[in-house]
Amino acid sequence: MLAVLKAGGLLEAYTWRSVFAANAGLATLALVVAALLAPASKNAESVRLDAMGALLSVVGVGALVFGIVEGPESGWSDGAVRTGFALGATGLAAFIGWQLRSARPLLDVRVFRIRGVAAGSIVILAESIAMFGFFFLGLQYLQQILDYSPMRSGLALVAMAAGAMVFSPAAPSLARRCGTRAVMGLGMALIAAGLGLLATTVDGGGIWPFLGSTTLLGAGIAFDATPATEAIVATLPAEKRGVASALNDLTRELGGVLGIAVLGSAFNTTYRSDTGDAVHDLSPEAAEATRGSLTGALRTAAELGGRPGARLADAAREAFDSGMANALLGGIAVVVLGALAAVALLSHRGRS
Repeated sequence: MLAVLKAGGLLEAYTWRSVFAANAGLATLALVVAALLAPASKNAESVRLDAMGALLSVVGVGALVFGIVEGPESGWSDGAVRTGFALGATGLAAFIGWQLRSARPLLDVRVFRIRGVAAGSIVILAESIAMFGFFFLGLQYLQQILDYSPMRSGLALVAMAAGAMVFSPAAPSLARRCGTRAVMGLGMALIAAGLGLLATTVDGGGIWPFLGSTTLLGAGIAFDATPATEAIVATLPAEKRGVASALNDLTRELGGVLGIAVLGSAFNTTYRSDTGDAVHDLSPEAAEATRGSLTGALRTAAELGGRPGARLADAAREAFDSGMANALLGGIAVVVLGALAAVALLSHRGRS
């Protein structure tokens, strides 16, 4: 939340470049402070970086994301899109094969045979896909549909932090009484409910349903994040706690990338389709700007002016609402499937 508020404040006063400049400055400051204050330490066992594993993972994930993002614009049958999917699948398969053969793997994929590790990772991945997709679309909704400033948009997300803060203290004790499966299931159900509330009210619902949705999302994160992390850490031996921590971060980062790509692609597919009729009489450049984004559509509408411009703006806003609703429904599907998979895995361990 602090990052969102910081970005909103910078965008209020400066251009979008200021966000990247501020992040670079903070990273530099953190490196300097760490170099001065962090105690010196060295692992007694020197381990070489698995460069081949790193390369294959970058190729696999990068190509897959490229195919997902380019699909709505270039067409799912486009040669570049199909090549991206094929290269992504090949790269990820090669990565898994290499990790199984490597003496010092970048990611020991065998740990996913442990049901607690697999279940916790699935929950964190599904939650991150839904949440980062929500952030990507929700901030656009606040600024382009509700006409909020960047700072007000950041403040509108504080309800999510409030929901997480209120319910986080109750999650550990509830997990001890009811079990990990029940609490993680509750958390995922609350996330699905939050996405569903916004999906059904995005067309004219205003700010109050949005705040209700973000509160439910915060509560859901409170109930599933800690048990999911615990499921990963508790089922690995003490000497692999570093692996558990890295795996926890990996699933969140991967979920963030896929969330923006997958839900953004679902949104873009609907938006481009629903604006098709509205751009028939426009020039090719204006039509592409309109199909490209709501910002481009509103700019084109302002240039047209009068009744034609108003009709184009209304059509673009309706297309945005439909695209966002479909993307949120996709997020619900991801969350539900992730919850079912995690519960099925943990059920074989008995009540946990």
